[in-house]
Order: sequence, then structure tokens, then C-alpha cells
Amino acid sequence: MELNKALKEFFIREPFYGTLMLNFNKKIVGPDHDVKTAAVGRAGLNLTLYVNQEFWEKLSDKEQAAILKHEVMHVAFMHLTSLFSVPSHKNYQMNIATDCSINQYIHNLPEGGITLQKLEEICDKKLEARQGAWYYYNELEKYCQKNSAAFQKMVEEMLANGE
Repeated sequence: MELNKALKEFFIREPFYGTLMLNFNKKIVGPDHDVKTAAVGRAGLNLTLYVNQEFWEKLSDKEQAAILKHEVMHVAFMHLTSLFSVPSHKNYQMNIATDCSINQYIHNLPEGGITLQKLEEICDKKLEARQGAWYYYNELEKYCQKNSAAFQKMVEEMLANGE
């Protein structure tokens, strides 16, 4: 579905999150852009929703709605400020942690995203469900302190697969 139509549907089905997203700038990007899926970023005092056209067109309507919810939840949960609280070389860890914390509340996400089960596999331990991003970040940090090479390899594979 076209992004504008998906946004209107999202506003009807998710009025709280839809109202937040009304204030975002929206930018459709191509295959050469750094954003290979979707992302929310700061643009001065404003926020911009970036959507990669090729990625978007492969999604079902339900997956598109799930992606919109995922991106706006990063803002609602103040995850953009979390990235400023960690060293830049640990941004991938924080991104994984924030994704895990919100993806537990979203249905119909496309394959390849971070789930609690995937993070448990990465950390090789059982984790508590429905915790905040800092809980998952700290658990991931414990894993990375012992397995930094394995984590780096995993991140590289995820990026290569467009995850």
C-alpha cells in the first residue's frame, strides 16, 4: 500500500501512535540510502520517518502497519535519546535492545527483526519478557564482554541481510 494510505489507516487503527506520527516528516528513500528498511531520525528539532521504497513494497498491509508502529514506539519510549547515553561504538547493541523491548508489543512484524527469542539465542540465556531497553542492553553488554568477536560477526551478517 502507498505510504500515505498506510499512514491514514494507521491513524485510524492506532490513534495514539498515529497522532504522534502526524508530527513526523516523511521521506521515502531509494536503495542507495543508508536506511535499508525504515527508521526514525532527528532532523533538527523535528523527527523524520525514513522508509526505503524497495523494502516497503515487499511488505503486506499488516506488516506495513507493524513497521509504522515499531518506528513510532521508538519515539514514544524515548529510544532516540538512549543512543546518546552509550558510546557510539555500542549503538548497535542499544538498537538491538530497543527493538527487542518494543517488538514484544507488536504483531505482524516482517521476518528478520529482533525478537525476545532471538536475543535469548544471542545471549545464550533466558531473559525476562517485556522489560525496558536498558535491561536488554545490559544483558547484551554482558554477552559482548565475553564474546565481542561473535557479536561483531552477527551484526555484520544482520546488516548484510538488511535486518
